[in-house]
Amino acid sequence: DAGIETHWVSFQVNQDEPIRTTFVLGFAQLRPFARSGWFLKTGMGIGVAGNGLYSPIGPRIAPPYTTNALALVYGTGWTFNLNQRWAVQAHATHNVAALGELTLTDGSRIQNVIGNYWTIGTAIVCSRPGVRRRRVTAGEGG
Repeated sequence: DAGIETHWVSFQVNQDEPIRTTFVLGFAQLRPFARSGWFLKTGMGIGVAGNGLYSPIGPRIAPPYTTNALALVYGTGWTFNLNQRWAVQAHATHNVAALGELTLTDGSRIQNVIGNYWTIGTAIVCSRPGVRRRRVTAGEGG
């Protein structure tokens, strides 16, 4: 399975107010056991910290404070099929954003900022019409 996901989280620097981070990720899911709903998930994309406009929350960063970052995700989960087209997933993932360097309004810099976000969530899955999931049994050839 493959797809695109987006979500919003926040991180906190030096006990100040949190800064929002938006993730846009492409991902792939591997199903090691054909009859099981269990899957492994991995992906990469972009993380955008800040909102692009001046904001009074967080450390005082010179406006606008938006930084792009390489973002990675890995995790595991379970898919519960409702019918041939619809399914529900429960998953736990670890998202990492290499934010690099943030420059504060006083000129000081925070170097090598990496955001680590652990999430637990659910997803609604819609399969494309005409695509059927094939179950493979032991001894079946390809």
